[in-house]
Amino acid sequence: FTPYWLEPNFMQCTTYDFEALLSDTRMLTSGIEVTSVEKIAETLNSITTPNLYGGNLRLASDIIQEMILYKEKTRRAMSRRELEDVLWSASNILSLYNKEEWMNLQEGSSGSAWVLGNLTRYSR
Repeated sequence: FTPYWLEPNFMQCTTYDFEALLSDTRMLTSGIEVTSVEKIAETLNSITTPNLYGGNLRLASDIIQEMILYKEKTRRAMSRRELEDVLWSASNILSLYNKEEWMNLQEGSSGSAWVLGNLTRYSR
């Protein structure tokens, strides 16, 4: 028997920036305007990198979901800048650098396919 290390699993690892942004986005969706959806998109773009913890991938996906709910609820048009920020964020979230984390996340959720489906909804 040769002992070996298991692959690390970062599904529960999150950072304050993602948690705070999700909280702000949920408040906005519920009608409490603590910030603008444009600022949320800009911040999401600035904190997503091509190499994220699994927990941050999940939170980033949830932030995009909440932004979609807000957009559908308010029936507002999005600015070009907002769309660009969301698309760059999604590009980083779906980066191949995150492949292992997505594989871990897909054990308990729909994973990266869910993000792609939501982007389709967001762009309408």
